[in-house]
Amino acid sequence: MLEACGPVAGKRILEIGFGNGDLARILDRLGGNVTAFDMVSTKISKLREEAPNVAWWHDDIATWKNPRHADPYDLIVARDSFQFVEFNSAVERYLEVLGDAGRLDILVPNSDCPAVRRLESHPREPFTGISSNSLTHRLAKLGIGCDIAYRGIFLEENSVLGPYQSTPWQFFGHPTRVHAPHFASMSTLVPHRIQVVFVKQPQATDGTIEPRE
Repeated sequence: MLEACGPVAGKRILEIGFGNGDLARILDRLGGNVTAFDMVSTKISKLREEAPNVAWWHDDIATWKNPRHADPYDLIVARDSFQFVEFNSAVERYLEVLGDAGRLDILVPNSDCPAVRRLESHPREPFTGISSNSLTHRLAKLGIGCDIAYRGIFLEENSVLGPYQSTPWQFFGHPTRVHAPHFASMSTLVPHRIQVVFVKQPQATDGTIEPRE
């Protein structure tokens, strides 16, 4: 996530679904101006004590609204949250609160992965993912002015969570791209996660997209 975020010092950052708060605290220590929200509110009081520079809030990805007249964000990060909403609608809504050249950095479970499929079928803990083919169709339907890159993220062979391995970045819409995300890798495993990064293109004063050199 941090690699895809780029430099964060001085940037206005939103994290969607902060979980245990690790990423938001790292972004804060790196100099970001961080707001983070999550549907689970039990940790907020403790997090506010431990990392008072971060604005911690209880909110829902599907209903969150940026305060009226608030400045746009430079970076929005979301781990394991966009699979629980209608993906394209959520992408479009959060891109609206990004400034020019802002980044939306999303990590979602890959439902092609056997481990993710097992979680999806667990009766007590319903879990969803997004398949690589589904991702391609979703991206093709987005009518947005963005550069889009994606890659697969792997667990280690013994299923330990870290360190991750990843495929090379691929760029959606590039003339040489394949029709579906092609996650060639050093590993025989199916990628456990799919990471997608949207970089918002600058707009001209009349609302059209300015051409990139």
